[in-house]
Parts: sequence; structure tokens; C-alpha cells
Amino acid sequence: MKILKLFFILMAIPVFLFSQMSDYRDLVAFAEARGFVVTSTTGGSHSAGSAHYQGRAIDVRTLDHTNQQVNEFIRDARNHGIIVRDERVRPPNQSVWSGPHLHLQVP
Repeated sequence: MKILKLFFILMAIPVFLFSQMSDYRDLVAFAEARGFVVTSTTGGSHSAGSAHYQGRAIDVRTLDHTNQQVNEFIRDARNHGIIVRDERVRPPNQSVWSGPHLHLQVP
């Protein structure tokens, strides 16, 4: 019984740690803990006024995951209060786009 209780406590730790996302470093930890590769943080080319330049956004690669895995990741991220923009297809009127990816941003 004690082992089962400890298991549930340990399972709750990631939810607690990531419930207060504050900047791109928290997003990187969140994505990498779930097996996603971060392709951009504060550098690179982004649209003018992008949250990347403010240290509040990252991009993650989706090509090495199934649609189901990506959709589960999106759902998980949103449940943790992360803003997610699915850019697996180039958004209309997007001036800068680096290929299929997810954009994650803290509010």
C-alpha cells in the first residue's frame, strides 16, 4: 500500500512542477520530458513581435511522432495552461515558417 501511495505522489510531481510555467525554460523541460525535440527557443527567425523574442515561446518538432502522439501532447500541454499553436501546416498569412512544428507559449 505504501508503494502505491508513493507512486501516486511521484506521478503528481510533474503536474505540480509544470502548472506554473513562467518562460521558455519551463516549456523546454515540459516538451523534452514527453519525448519532443525543441527546435527553437529565443533565437532564429520568427514573425515580428513573436513571444520567442520575449523568452515565452518554443517550437517543437512533430515529424517523428504520430498524429495521435502529437494530439495527446497538445491536449496535455493545454491542460497545463500552455498556449499551443499547431503549425504542422503553414498558417495562412504566416510570413515566417520553418516547416511542420508546434508552437508552445506561456501566457
